[in-house]
Amino acid sequence: MHFENERDLLGYLSTYRDYYYELIQLEYEIGIHSPALKSDGGAGHSSKISQYNRNIERRSEIESYMSDIVSVVEKLHHVDNLSYVIMYHKFIRMMSLEDISSMMHYSMSSIAHTYYPQAKKKLLELCK
Repeated sequence: MHFENERDLLGYLSTYRDYYYELIQLEYEIGIHSPALKSDGGAGHSSKISQYNRNIERRSEIESYMSDIVSVVEKLHHVDNLSYVIMYHKFIRMMSLEDISSMMHYSMSSIAHTYYPQAKKKLLELCK
């Protein structure tokens, strides 16, 4: 992936959350609404199967998109571990900067004003 600016990068990373919640909904629908024949001879069965198959296909697409987003964040892993931890927990684990600072035993201001901006900058450089 290539990004021209920080806004595009952050927008892309932020889509992980949307995909995550869509995946949860699809998993629910796939598990609850799996196709089954009714006593009416299967009327409507083909539409249920096609919806089920669409849900399965969409789940595969979403998992692929999520994997791509994780691979972008993973670029930081061997370059700068602190930046990686911040970006991973911010966008993949969906933690707030406050929670990240608490987990890492750093002050909120140092994470928010120093380390997070550095992490964004480093990741953007890796993705240009």
